[in-house]
Amino acid sequence: QIMGYLTGGPQRYTGRSMDEAHKHLSISCEQWDAFMSDAGRVFKAFHFDVGTQQELGGILMTYKSACVLNRGEIAPPDPGLLRPPGTGGSLYHKLGGVYPIAQFVDRLV
Repeated sequence: QIMGYLTGGPQRYTGRSMDEAHKHLSISCEQWDAFMSDAGRVFKAFHFDVGTQQELGGILMTYKSACVLNRGEIAPPDPGLLRPPGTGGSLYHKLGGVYPIAQFVDRLV
């Protein structure tokens, strides 16, 4: 959802802020670098041209400070699952909203 939004697609990002969603994971600079290296391999596997790879990498890099726990910084508590607003009894609400449904579908296909 967020990558679609950030690349100019029609999606609207409805999730948590990057720091709220990631700081509790205590991601280190080394882990971030490994993530960026993996992203580079994925860009190449999809045969993205160099300019597109740089643009996507630049988008990801804007989130480094929001995702990486800096030396001396204390990780906040896990915020738990993001639940859709309201108390609806729909299956959508029971499943936890768009993110758990997306994870389910990704594993299904």
